[in-house]
Amino acid sequence: MRSRIGILQKVPNSVLWLLDSNPEANRNLKYEAKLRGIKGDRLIFAPRLLQEEHLSRHIWIDLFLDTLYYNAHTTGSDALWMGIPFITCPGETFAARVGASLLNAVNLPQLIVNSLEDYEKLAVHLATHPQELRKLKDDLNENRRQLPLFNTPQTVRYLELGYLKVWERYQSGASPEAIQIDKAEGIGKEAEGRLKTDLKSNLVRNLGDENLEKVRDLRDKSMEEKQNGKGVASADSPQDLMGDREFPSWLTSQQISLACTTYQTSRLMLIGSNPETNTISGYWRIFDRAMGLYCTHNRIYLSSKYQLWQLENVLEKGNLYHGN
Repeated sequence: MRSRIGILQKVPNSVLWLLDSNPEANRNLKYEAKLRGIKGDRLIFAPRLLQEEHLSRHIWIDLFLDTLYYNAHTTGSDALWMGIPFITCPGETFAARVGASLLNAVNLPQLIVNSLEDYEKLAVHLATHPQELRKLKDDLNENRRQLPLFNTPQTVRYLELGYLKVWERYQSGASPEAIQIDKAEGIGKEAEGRLKTDLKSNLVRNLGDENLEKVRDLRDKSMEEKQNGKGVASADSPQDLMGDREFPSWLTSQQISLACTTYQTSRLMLIGSNPETNTISGYWRIFDRAMGLYCTHNRIYLSSKYQLWQLENVLEKGNLYHGN
């Protein structure tokens, strides 16, 4: 907050928009601003709005100021999508480095600073040099669909190519290493077509033609169930999954189960093997709030402020998970 007050002091007639979430916090912030010579009406507390309304009010924003210890995530992406540049000062944790990742993904590394002093200087400079700020906005608006952050098809191609390279390396018996995707590999329809061909040939080689048809049937059935509002297993009914014929054996030999989660673990999928039938199964848990995830030996713990879940015997029982 000290940096923002410093920016307000050096940029006449500027205002600071903040989220209106707590009346007491609003009063305290205005009081602290007044002690530093900033009138309370220069702090504007914006209410929560529906997504469309929230995005539409970005036309009144000149510059987005990222927070220090917990960066903007969705709000930062929204601002960049609406053509609003922001300044960030990355920290040491994941949450404190999201802003830098977003700016690198829209080709604006010059807005990443290394100190609060530089943070304040850059904000004041852009606020007092409207032509430079206008150019940043124009570049974002004109090129946003081609920028890595918002070019979803390209990102998907790169991710699939990475998965394919990892699998081919495993199949060849080579030791693990960092996977680098050449930019040229994921560009254009030609690369997309080559990727589909490579993926199909890998599936045929590892599943066989007969099982590949089963995968297609399972995929089509899954899509139909999702469209009908179904498709997620209940807490007590694991779903059979199709996979590479070597995967169940590998999972059993490693004596592990896999936990796949969404961001902040509001949805969890446990993947285990059944060595007797040489199959794998997936087991869903869907929570009404984000959960923290902790794994130890044969247990998985998930917790929120109000709940604690313990999933036991995830190694010994393979696809038979029990939640308490």
